Order: sequence, then C-alpha cells, then structure tokens
Amino acid sequence: MGLLMLTVYLVILANEGNNSIGEILPWVFVMAIPTVAVFASGMTAKRRIAGNLAITATILFAGVGLLALASIGFGFLIAASMSMLAVIRLVEADSA
Repeated sequence: MGLLMLTVYLVILANEGNNSIGEILPWVFVMAIPTVAVFASGMTAKRRIAGNLAITATILFAGVGLLALASIGFGFLIAASMSMLAVIRLVEADSA
C-alpha cells in the first residue's frame, strides 16, 4: 500500500509540472522509508527486528498520512493500519 501511494504521489506531482526536484525529493524519501521498512520486516527471519521495523513503518506511515491528509493521506493511514496489524500478529506469535 505504501508503494502504491508513493507511486500515486509521484504521478500527481508529474502531472502538476510546476514542482522542482528539490521540492519533491525530500517527500519521496519520507514516503519511501516506511515502505522499505515494511519490506525489510517481511524479509527478516528475526521476529524482534521484524517487529521493530513494522512499528517504525507504522509510525512513519501514520505521520505521513496525517501530514498529507488532504490529498493522499488516507492511503498512508491505511498502510499504517496494515503495518500495525503485522505488529499485532508478530506479538501474538511470540506469546503463543
């Protein structure tokens, strides 16, 4: 979901045509960090690292979602919810 929203954001900015790369690049990095964290949490075999990465992604997705609420923020809030579900599943698997 995060990757989808990052793509949507880039398409919107490309269609506007009045944004410089200096204005776009910081936001791309801010949106890419939680997306990469989620992918990394799914790829690691260590539950503690996966949980920490998923929690980080949840916080960052929620932050980006709240900052961009007027445009593409809802997608990032959905991504934050999905990351939180991953954290809950990891905690439940560890306690079982």
